[in-house]
Amino acid sequence: MARWTGIEDRELALAVFDWRASLSDGVGTKEEYDRLEARRAQLGPLWPALNFRSAQVLDLPIGKLDVPSLDTSSPERHMLTAYAQSVADASADRAALAEQMAALRNQTTDPVARSSLASVEANLRYQLGQTEQVAQLALSVANDDPRRTEWSTITASTYRKKGFVYAARAVAAWEPTNPDGWNMLAYGEPDVANEQRLRMFRRAVDLAPNLPLWSLNYTHQLVTSGQPARARSVAARLSAGGPEQRAASETILARIDCSNARFLAASTRTRKALNSLERFGSIERADAHLLPLALYASAILGHDHELADAFAERFVLPQPTRLAQGHFALMLAANACAVASRPIALRCFDRLRSLVADNWFLEGQVSTTDDLVDAAERYAKGDLPGAVAAWRSLVAAGATLPDYASVALDEAGESELAAQNDAKKLEGAPNYHGATLAHVREAKRAAARRDVERARTMATTVVDAWGMADTKVAAVDEMRKLLSTLPQPSKH
Repeated sequence: MARWTGIEDRELALAVFDWRASLSDGVGTKEEYDRLEARRAQLGPLWPALNFRSAQVLDLPIGKLDVPSLDTSSPERHMLTAYAQSVADASADRAALAEQMAALRNQTTDPVARSSLASVEANLRYQLGQTEQVAQLALSVANDDPRRTEWSTITASTYRKKGFVYAARAVAAWEPTNPDGWNMLAYGEPDVANEQRLRMFRRAVDLAPNLPLWSLNYTHQLVTSGQPARARSVAARLSAGGPEQRAASETILARIDCSNARFLAASTRTRKALNSLERFGSIERADAHLLPLALYASAILGHDHELADAFAERFVLPQPTRLAQGHFALMLAANACAVASRPIALRCFDRLRSLVADNWFLEGQVSTTDDLVDAAERYAKGDLPGAVAAWRSLVAAGATLPDYASVALDEAGESELAAQNDAKKLEGAPNYHGATLAHVREAKRAAARRDVERARTMATTVVDAWGMADTKVAAVDEMRKLLSTLPQPSKH
């Protein structure tokens, strides 16, 4: 076993174990990282991967890493140095390295060797965006030796795909102390009561209370289910933590603001939180919740283009970029770039494509990222037919598109597809005091097809929910005007 892990010193192996535990627990990572850095020479080809992962979590500069030579003296050294090259050298030929791992795996019947080689091959292919192959590889490891399975690779490669829930169930079963398993199960398990789903999210928080992501996911579900007071208590606990926890606390409070129709307060709070970040795109911190919430609050107020411009200029366009290299960074940035003003949007996507070409996003991308980014870029560049075709495929595959896609689909005469996408968004009404931008769009669709009762219901919902917001909301006047054009209900 030690040959394949690259660690023969028991004390060092325990230190690496503690470091891994700190990543999912959300506490002590800097201390564990410092312990390992002091012994980096002993870690050899393992160090680049450990250093890279720590830098993503701790928001540290990675710095220049020594790229190890590919050591083919043994299968295990070949494997260790291949993976080290993939994270230390952006120009490394990951496709060739993955094929080398596959060839080595096919030459052995040793289950430890096969699972080790398959895990590294899966990581290499994930960096290449080959999520179908990744899922198959990772599941083959699970069949051979569930205890050595990289379960996070399985959930990442199946995320938003059919069968995702089965991977989530496997993680929760085989690693019940892994918070990610319970978090993913809460997202993926269909047809469960709200309180049961909340317990799954809460289990992740209990296992790792200091990692912001778990608390953000949990409180989002709390607010969606009409329980903002419970969410506020989580925000209060996080506010006493470090910078990452405080940013998460502000994001939760902004979500509660939105649920109380305090959209100006939410917009102000989220903009301030975004401006406090040095880098953007870490899934472990508040980023994946903060930016979408900021854009939505701004969209309600009609200011999303300005926010998107500011985001692009602060994080995407600078040299060097201030985007993190994580799983969701590219997709999140692309959705912001898509609603930026045309000149900035074009520059933004050119920059993102340059970063992709330079292999900047070394952690890889969750499934559907390439298709979503391609559609967003087509939309931003004015290729509406191309964007619609891409969005149609994504909706057919079960994806939920951003709000700007629904707007564009309506403009392109694809109202049925837009309504299909918005059907899920209507369920998010509790997050925004009882209405959503999808209600506004559906009211206009219903009026256009002369479905008077549907139009009246949707428009009235918006007026009632947002009529007393903390600032004027243009959609309220728009819906009042629409209501004035509808035939009055008959009196009996």
